[in-house]
Order: sequence, then structure tokens, then C-alpha cells
Amino acid sequence: MPDRPNPNIWYEAARQIQSELEGDIWGISVELIEEKLYTGMYCFPVESTHTIRPKWLSIAEYILSHCDTRDWACLECWRYGTDRVTERNPVTVIVEVNKTHTNPSIKSARDIHEVLVFFNESGVDVLFQTNAKWPL
Repeated sequence: MPDRPNPNIWYEAARQIQSELEGDIWGISVELIEEKLYTGMYCFPVESTHTIRPKWLSIAEYILSHCDTRDWACLECWRYGTDRVTERNPVTVIVEVNKTHTNPSIKSARDIHEVLVFFNESGVDVLFQTNAKWPL
């Protein structure tokens, strides 16, 4: 969100964008981020030149068909980390699980790592986040 004396303009823009997209993309969330205030985690798309990109759909299908996904809400692949420079953050498979999940994530993380090794992507990280709302 750029430095503006009236942030309400940006809030209204975010609300309008969300209302436009809600009909087509179920559960979408539009956020405003002020980079100067943000010192947390960054999430970037994986560049098209990375080896996982052409394999991602096959990897995701394999994971979804071979892992216990009962409590999963989302499966994605991003560069995720604390650096503002995209390439300095590791490529990470991110699994969002329902807040009420009961399955231990460690077994699923190991299973995903095995899938990544099978697809020659052993350097890719795996992260489980407990903050999702909807089942996969």
C-alpha cells in the first residue's frame, strides 16, 4: 500500500477487487501489504526456470493420491522465506491444514519428502500451516 494520506482509498479498492473475484474464485482473500512495516515471511511464485515447475502438476497429483489429505485445505508450491529477494528463499511445498486437524503432520511431511525425492526434487522444503478454513 503506497504512502497515501488516505488509506481508505486502498481499503475500498481491496474490497471491490475481492467482491469482483468472489464469484469466480471460492474463498479468495485480497490483502494489502505495506512492505516498510512487514518484517515477516515472503511468498513468491516459483520462477519458470526452476526444475519443479514443469513437474508440479504431476507431483501435486501424486501427493494428493498417496497421502492422507483428510485435514488438508490447500497444497501449493512457492518460494517462501524471510528474504525480500526471491531467489534467496527456498522452494517450498506448503500444505495448509484445517484448524481442527488431528492427524500428525510429521508423517505427511515425510511422505511428501519421499515424493519429492522420487521426482528428483529433494532440495524442496515442506511446510505445514495450521490456518486454513476449508477442506481440500
